[in-house]
Amino acid sequence: MEAFFYLTFPLYAAAILRLSARRAMALGGALFAGMLAVAGLFAGDLVLAGGWMLPDATAVWVVYVSPAVRVLEFLL
Repeated sequence: MEAFFYLTFPLYAAAILRLSARRAMALGGALFAGMLAVAGLFAGDLVLAGGWMLPDATAVWVVYVSPAVRVLEFLL
């Protein structure tokens, strides 16, 4: 997955560099808001009472593995 992001980085960079400073800041804010929304949505499902994560839980996969979520922080 990481290799995919680095291979596609020139496409992302070219698009982001064409943005004005105001639009780039808005994009950054939207990416950050998306990350917060995903974290908030799955916050209760990630940690058990003892502090251990469930390795097979859907929330763990979505937050830590899913490329759709990881691309947000990569672009930010």
